Formats: sequence, structure tokens, C-alpha cells
Amino acid sequence: MQSNQRSPISANGDLMPEGTFARRVRERREFLGWSQVKVAEQLQMIHVQLDGTAVTRIEKGERRVRLNEALAFAMVLDLDLYELMAPHPGDLDEQIEREQIGLDNAEYAAAFWAEERDAHRRRLDELRRMKRDQEDVRLQRRHRIEAGRNQAEMDGDLEALCGQGEDVNGDGVDREA
Repeated sequence: MQSNQRSPISANGDLMPEGTFARRVRERREFLGWSQVKVAEQLQMIHVQLDGTAVTRIEKGERRVRLNEALAFAMVLDLDLYELMAPHPGDLDEQIEREQIGLDNAEYAAAFWAEERDAHRRRLDELRRMKRDQEDVRLQRRHRIEAGRNQAEMDGDLEALCGQGEDVNGDGVDREA
């Protein structure tokens, strides 16, 4: 298939109109017992110039179909254009079943990942709380150390001002360092 061509099957497995058309052309051709060459001959009779190889490529979804060609296929295969493009009810049932399974799987996965997300969120909140607590403890320790240094400096300054062993409080008691 050429890289600029779209697949007749979508990413989720649904038949797109091109894929449905290709499959219906093949099914109807086989039902009539015709070869691709026979279909091409019938198309040429109504002035649509396609050969058997082109019909094969259309049936495989490897060649896009022009609107005039789609109408010609409908005429030679004795079908309405809608019949060539609309999915069979069974196709729709299969697609509905696939979509339901996909939805069920997505909902299960969403519930699982929601639980995982919530567990990670709880753990992250707990770790952040632990970090805040740890930082609070460090900050309190730093404040106590700074307060102790400040007190020591003040005590040292007071002793220097008053002189060691002097009565600094005026209570008649000499203080030694």
C-alpha cells in the first residue's frame, strides 16, 4: 500500500466507508461468479476505464475509488451505492461488541489507574509532610543554637562589662565565670 493511502480499516478495527466498499465489491463479484477482469470489462462497457489489476487493488483497499467509479461499480454489480458503502448489520453488531469491550477495558483501566494515582498522591502528600516536619525540626534546632549563641554572647558581654567576680546583680554576691 502506498504511504499516502489510508487503510480501509481504522485504528480501532472499524471498517471505514472505503473498506466497506472494497469488501462489498469483492463479495458481490464473487456472488456473481465474476473475475476482476469480468468486472473491469463490465465497467469499460459504461465508459469507466479500469482493468482487472485496478479492480484487484480497489478490493484490497490499495487504490482509492473516484465517485464516478463508485457509481459505475454500483451499476454493473446491480446494487445501490448505499449498499456498497453501508456496513452490514452484523458488522455493526461486531463493532458495537468491540466498542463495548473497549469501553469495559478502558473503565477497568481507569479505575485501576485512579487507585494507583490516589495511592501515589497519598504517598507524595505523606513525603511532603515528612519533609516539612524535618525542615521544621532543623529550623527549630537552628533557632535554639542561635538563641544559645546569642545568650552566650550576651553573658560574655555582661561579664566583660561588669568584670569577672564582681557583684553584677547588686546582691552582694561575687560571680565567677
